[in-house]
Amino acid sequence: MIALSIHDYQYHGLDPDLTLSKYTKREEAIHDILLLLKKIIETIENYIRLKIDKYWLEEFNKILNDIKSMLSRFT
Repeated sequence: MIALSIHDYQYHGLDPDLTLSKYTKREEAIHDILLLLKKIIETIENYIRLKIDKYWLEEFNKILNDIKSMLSRFT
C-alpha cells in the first residue's frame, strides 16, 4: 500500500485535496519512503539469512549496515 501511495506521489505530486495523492506535505512522503526502504532492507536481511552461502553473508551484512547507516541520517 505504501509503495502505491509513493507511486501516486511521484506521478501526481502533493495534493491538498487528497484525490490524486495521499500526501499533502513533502515530509509525509519522505517518512513513508524511509519506512518502505526499512521494510525492504528487513526483507533482504531475512532472505540472506535463509538462503545465502556463508561465504557471502559477511559481505552482504556489511553492505546492509552501510545502507542502514545512510538511512539513519534521515530519521
